[in-house]
Amino acid sequence: MLVGGIDEAGRGPVVGPMVVAGIVISDSDIDYLVKLGVKDSKKLSQKTRSKLLPEILSRAQEVVVEYVPPSLIDRYVLNKLHGGLNQLEVEVIASIIMRLSASKIIVDVPDVKPERFRRRLLERIDKGSKVRLVVAHHADEKFPVVSAASIIAKVFRDEIIRELHGFYGDFGSGYPSDSKTRAFIDYCITKGHLPPVIRKSWATLKSLRSKFLQTTLNDFL
Repeated sequence: MLVGGIDEAGRGPVVGPMVVAGIVISDSDIDYLVKLGVKDSKKLSQKTRSKLLPEILSRAQEVVVEYVPPSLIDRYVLNKLHGGLNQLEVEVIASIIMRLSASKIIVDVPDVKPERFRRRLLERIDKGSKVRLVVAHHADEKFPVVSAASIIAKVFRDEIIRELHGFYGDFGSGYPSDSKTRAFIDYCITKGHLPPVIRKSWATLKSLRSKFLQTTLNDFL
């Protein structure tokens, strides 16, 4: 039997895309993934993830990777009619499901209500599809095939971030808690230009903008 896993990397950063990956393997290869040491990508070092990737791909029957740019994320977050970031993930994941040929697909779900997320997915996939859809919180920790998808997504996103560093300079990880990332955004605000890699809908940007405006105002007092 073929089983699929889907997970994302980069949902939370203020800089860079979100990457969603889907993988299909034979269920007979699940033990192989476990023996390799495949687990949730957040629990692995960057070096280990990169080492595991070719091993994972060597057993993959299918792999689909989707890049979700900051502009599209902003459109969904800012326009509540679109349903927010969860709805965007529903649409991206549904698109991936339709391109995978597994009889069972397991999805790491961001929604606080997994069944609601599953229902939204089912509304968007082919009604004739016979895929068994499993959605679960922390699926990347519970199911090796989802762990494999999380590693693929993370390695691909890390590569994009490295490329962006080459263009914009070292802005860190892109996460709001990263001081390098905040300094980069702060610099862009002071220059009056926000590059397209920054998610303009994030609260981090709003707080830094407010800080900048207040500092500018104080200069005139």
